[in-house]
Amino acid sequence: MKIKVRGWQGLLLFLVIAAAGLTACRYWGLRGWQQAELSVFDRFVSRQPPQLPDGRIAIVGITEGDLQSLSSSTPDDRTLAKLLSRIEQQQPRAIGLDVLRDFPVPPGSQQLEEIFQSSPHLFGVGKFTGMAGDRFFEPLAPPPILAAKGQVGDVSVMVDADGTVRRGNFFPSTGEKAIPSLGLILASVYLRQEGILDQKAHNGDLKLGKVAFPFFEPNDGGYIGADASGYQVLMNWYAPPQGFDQVSVSDVLSGKVPSHFFQDKIVLIGYYTTSEKKDLFYTPLSNLEKGKTPRKAFGVEIHANLAQYVLKTVLDGYPLLKGIPESIEVIWTGSWMILSGLLVWLFRRTKAPALLILMGLGSGIMLSFVCYEIHFYLFKSGWWLPIFSSVVAVGVGSQLSLLYLFREKNLDYIENLEAKVRERTDSLEKALATIKANQQQLIEQEKLAFLGRLTAGFCHQFKNPLYQLKYGFSTVIQIVELAKNEWTEAEREMVVNLLTNLQEPIEKLELIFKLILISPSQKKVTYIEASPNEFVESVAASVLRYHTNHTLSSQVEKKFASELSNSQRIPQQLEIPLFNILENALDAVSQRQKRESNFQPQIFLETSLKEGILAISVGDNGGGISPEIEDHLFEPFQTTKTETQGIGLGLFISQEVMERIGGEIAVSTDEKGSLWVLKVPPT
Repeated sequence: MKIKVRGWQGLLLFLVIAAAGLTACRYWGLRGWQQAELSVFDRFVSRQPPQLPDGRIAIVGITEGDLQSLSSSTPDDRTLAKLLSRIEQQQPRAIGLDVLRDFPVPPGSQQLEEIFQSSPHLFGVGKFTGMAGDRFFEPLAPPPILAAKGQVGDVSVMVDADGTVRRGNFFPSTGEKAIPSLGLILASVYLRQEGILDQKAHNGDLKLGKVAFPFFEPNDGGYIGADASGYQVLMNWYAPPQGFDQVSVSDVLSGKVPSHFFQDKIVLIGYYTTSEKKDLFYTPLSNLEKGKTPRKAFGVEIHANLAQYVLKTVLDGYPLLKGIPESIEVIWTGSWMILSGLLVWLFRRTKAPALLILMGLGSGIMLSFVCYEIHFYLFKSGWWLPIFSSVVAVGVGSQLSLLYLFREKNLDYIENLEAKVRERTDSLEKALATIKANQQQLIEQEKLAFLGRLTAGFCHQFKNPLYQLKYGFSTVIQIVELAKNEWTEAEREMVVNLLTNLQEPIEKLELIFKLILISPSQKKVTYIEASPNEFVESVAASVLRYHTNHTLSSQVEKKFASELSNSQRIPQQLEIPLFNILENALDAVSQRQKRESNFQPQIFLETSLKEGILAISVGDNGGGISPEIEDHLFEPFQTTKTETQGIGLGLFISQEVMERIGGEIAVSTDEKGSLWVLKVPPT
């Protein structure tokens, strides 16, 4: 079936199908789509006004100069103990030591252990995810003393395929023993002193104050099938790598830091060197300064950014970055395509093709710019929607709409030509249609006349001999009745058997004549009041009584519906197809019984009522109907019987009877047998 849709409805359908294809390309088809979305994310982050230090976070960096003065690749325990002591004197809210100390580094190990034991706001680090034996991702143990006190944060980060960290990692792994990330645990300690405690939202999200941080899903924002293990969140980046208050270890130890520099702050201690420490990552703000080499962020800065994101959303009311459900994303992207297509549709009356193309391209470019700016505004408001997909949808929608407009113009031109051709050929088509109709009518009339003559001939040929035979047989019976007293017992028994054997075929011949040759000629449908079950039982008894194989009576399995035991109006002519089909079934199993010595004949007879329609089913295991006959069952003179058994009019007449009473005949057959169903509508 060909569906023809034109005008703006056709364009709308065309664009909806294209939007579905674009969605499929985004999720399953094209490589690099996610990277384009992430690049736009980085551009959105860098377009936001840079944030000045807010006085909540300070970083103590272990610089190249510090390592040179220590003459080692890592500060020893004495240096760390002295550094922590100096910082704690200024009463910071929390200290994060982003330096591995899973084993002592003497001298000064005892001093460092005492500080670990006595400081309630000092948190060490470890890495609790990864693969053992992988030198880049193997787990790393935290300081034993801090681990025993539960003062440990995880430093695992989630890195995208391009080596950039964009997501916040609250809990790298989940479960009862899950360890929070360093940035989250430091922010939580800070918020506790503001009277804000950790809570669980109704859906399991972490809730701090009035802000619930939703779990990151694999397709949130511009991501496509990303790793969503653990408890990750979408994260906005407010400060560039240099955006925090920073001092070196040497500055703290030499007393160059003001006396209140660390007071009420989160202090993070970590490496600020590339020679010994390799936890350097790109961030969305690495390309902040144009024309310069991208500046990677140290691990300690990554955790500082996460802590800052939490504090700004909870304390300052900054928008929480989140995505929208995938179904809404699909509708959103498709809406941009439809909008761009309908915008081009407004120019459909432009006659010049070049001008139409320029106007279509111009509207697409303009709408792409509007789309980009709307997405940036939504991003600043806390909603990250797939911008690249939407811009592509605008471009594709405008181009497809242009193609559709040119298609419409071509179709209009073709239709005008077709209209002219139709005007010239209408008279010829009408003449041909009239000739065909007259020809078909003549053929049908000739068929009916032939069948009428044939039926009338059969009636004429059979009626008189049949009645003469019947009346002659009645005379013989009367003569026998008068003379039977003069015969011996053996003679009377022989005569009675002979008369009985002659009477059965005569009665059967009369019944067949009545059902097959006389009743179809009655155009008017007559009804009788009877139970459908009793009606079927009566016809079946007649067929079985006159069939040559009397042993089949015990092989008929009957299953009559109880709701059909009450009287109702039944077309009397229904006995014609039922009689014919039952006799065919009996003939089929009889013939197979003659061919196969071990064959057990089975006849199935059932009545049922479904939605007011009476169904009479007749089944047999007589071997089915051959394929060459199956397609011609209801044509006249089609039969598998010998000339003495039938001439092939039974099913043809049966179908005519069913059509006359408003019913139908259904048949299914295979190598095992056949199933016939007569369906009779309610009267």
